[in-house]
Amino acid sequence: MTSFDAMVCTALEGPDALRPQKVLRKPLGSHDVRLRVLASGINFPDLLMTRGEYQFRPDPPFTPGLEVAGEIIEVGSEASAALGERVCATAGLGGYASEVTVANSALKTWPKYFSAAEAAGFYVTAATAWHGLVDRAKVKSGERLLVLGAGGGVGLAAVQLGRALGLDIVAAARGPDRLRAAGAAGATTLIRLDAPLRESVEGSFGKRAIDVVFDPVGGGLAEQAAGCLAWEGRYLIIGFASGTIPTLAFNRLLLAGYGVLGVRAGEHARRRPEQTKRSIDALLQMIGSHDLRPTIGLQMPLSRASDALKALERGEVTGKAVLVAD
Repeated sequence: MTSFDAMVCTALEGPDALRPQKVLRKPLGSHDVRLRVLASGINFPDLLMTRGEYQFRPDPPFTPGLEVAGEIIEVGSEASAALGERVCATAGLGGYASEVTVANSALKTWPKYFSAAEAAGFYVTAATAWHGLVDRAKVKSGERLLVLGAGGGVGLAAVQLGRALGLDIVAAARGPDRLRAAGAAGATTLIRLDAPLRESVEGSFGKRAIDVVFDPVGGGLAEQAAGCLAWEGRYLIIGFASGTIPTLAFNRLLLAGYGVLGVRAGEHARRRPEQTKRSIDALLQMIGSHDLRPTIGLQMPLSRASDALKALERGEVTGKAVLVAD
């Protein structure tokens, strides 16, 4: 039985616990396909999994990696994919490797004209932005959207999609590089987070002027952002990149009349696969008409996966971080 290269998390001790190992190739299931991985997208849940802090908590040893772009090298007897086809795939684990096995149903179209890095870094963040803005918040053209962490991968995806949906986008981020990226992605107002967020927003628009908050950061920004929401506004909880889970007082929700909505695109895909397929089809159509293309801010070889995760943890990545084949 042959083996392949993988970056294996050997203990729940963070990125430094990733080790290069040879992993034995398992027999292919009838509905599965095997890919030669050309690029692997890095996402914040990968980092959390190496510490055992994500809601899905695999026991070591395991190989992180939610999304890949690659070439099909083997097809199960009941799978419909074609050998040699270039595809993207999303899976819970396994992407930080030279090859990966996924269900045929997990395959997605490699967007036309995308590089391997762009293809590997597109679907998770784009689908999260869509699920938040369209499925959960049900945004309408002309509404004002505040994106926190707007220079990160999912933040930039929300800015791009918001622009395509006709929203007025306020981007909040740390550092000029991230703000420039948010402006290039379609934000019309840029706010640096070295000043109080609520004061900055109210200075530009007045009180209670935000219709939707898109928050992958959490922490101390949450209360300030919630204070900017208009009547019947929507607060979208994407994640907690700050490392701190905020608390919002229920009495404030009542008095201000806004709603707080959890956004779990992966779970939504499992529970509503047909709706998710329609969403993916809509995103693919928007790529050409609205240039929904991920910003690749960091690209490293597979063997440096731990370094890439640590850069993400330190907040040094603008847009998406991606691993490419050594």
